[in-house]
Amino acid sequence: SYQFAGACLSIEMSLISFESAGSGSPIVLLHGYIETRYIWHRLRPRLASNLQVLTPDLPGFGESESLGNSFSLTEVASAMLEWIQTVGLHRPIVIGHSLGGYVAQEMALLNQDMLGGIGLFHSTMFADSEEKQVNRNRVIEFLSKNPVETFTNTFVPGLFHQKEHEEIPKLKKLAAGQQASAIISYAAAMRDRPDYSTQWLAQITLPTLVIAGTHDTVIPLEISQKMTHFIKNPSFCVLPESGHMGFFENEEESLEAIKLFLYAL
Repeated sequence: SYQFAGACLSIEMSLISFESAGSGSPIVLLHGYIETRYIWHRLRPRLASNLQVLTPDLPGFGESESLGNSFSLTEVASAMLEWIQTVGLHRPIVIGHSLGGYVAQEMALLNQDMLGGIGLFHSTMFADSEEKQVNRNRVIEFLSKNPVETFTNTFVPGLFHQKEHEEIPKLKKLAAGQQASAIISYAAAMRDRPDYSTQWLAQITLPTLVIAGTHDTVIPLEISQKMTHFIKNPSFCVLPESGHMGFFENEEESLEAIKLFLYAL
């Protein structure tokens, strides 16, 4: 079904729900963990002046159907590549926030010829540390016994350096509405993902944008800096006042970094 809402075309398919704005070369923006396509609502119209900007909900989040109660990031990436084919996109740039960056890397590993480049926005190529894996297991255990809202009320503000940011209440509400089964499944999938750095050296050759936040406690700046040594053609941007949510906390700088990356391709 096709419904016009302002300048955006909101489209629902059998699996993936997404919004599309603008026309031109395609760019796909993937949201992160316990998020929806809403996170791009500020950047999407500003990028759409000369691009086709597509913002899907990942399977199981937002309005997209789930892949089931247990799935891998490879399966998520396969679903997103199938969606790209169904929509008819030709070698889009895929930029992913956090979890979305893991999915983008999996997409590249499955078929990088389908992509024109990727962006890791507060994301990493490295596998979870043992400590992080333990934390994922704690999240899974907590959500199996408690309401989603109890977790997300703490989780969402922790992503921001700017603790009074105006977007936090909206993001908390959206996160609280997500299905516990999807949140648990993605936590397990992220815990079990491989270290992508070896694949970067051996296989992935796509132009890549890395955006890091000076105050990001989820993906520390030094991790993002380390990643650039594995990427054959990196573009690197540091957001000065950002935690893990740079598209809100440093909106102008985020927009400029993406535009410069696209211009250089």
